[in-house]
Amino acid sequence: MQIPTRHSDLRRFAPRSRVGRLLACAAALLPVCLAVTGCSPPHLYSTSAGFSRTATITVQATGPEATAAVTWWNSLAGRAIFELTAGTAQITIHTDTAFCGPITTERVACTEALPASGAFADPPTYAYNSCEVFVSPVGAAYWQVYAHELGHCLGFQHVTDRDSIMNPHPIANDGWDRSMLTAAGYR
Repeated sequence: MQIPTRHSDLRRFAPRSRVGRLLACAAALLPVCLAVTGCSPPHLYSTSAGFSRTATITVQATGPEATAAVTWWNSLAGRAIFELTAGTAQITIHTDTAFCGPITTERVACTEALPASGAFADPPTYAYNSCEVFVSPVGAAYWQVYAHELGHCLGFQHVTDRDSIMNPHPIANDGWDRSMLTAAGYR
């Protein structure tokens, strides 16, 4: 019995204009760029930003929202990527009203990633040894805000896809966000 296979031919689907052909070529080369040259996937600050891709990252936080955010990332990673602790941790989540500046509908939390060596930069392009998250009382009622800020600690920047925890107005999407973890090497 012969198993049917699916073949795709980019030439058949590529638009006929020069711009269309260039876009099709760029789309075809993106996976090669990511796999071969190590260039950063578009959702990462850089390939080196974040914590170790294989270690468990300790998080000091309390409350059901923090627990839900950690549980959600761990389920997407298929392993314990984060571990809550009451002691000293690599990531500390604070409830704070002033650190991030004025609280608005657009700004209820912020993250500061501190380098293992070198100077702080924004956006961060280096490995971290600690990450501080500040969540305002307004954002503290939503586990998605905690998960979004933990994503910044992993090295993820904002994305435009509405159905992602890394959208500025986060909505958890298991498929999209799991693929971000995989592309970044956390999964």
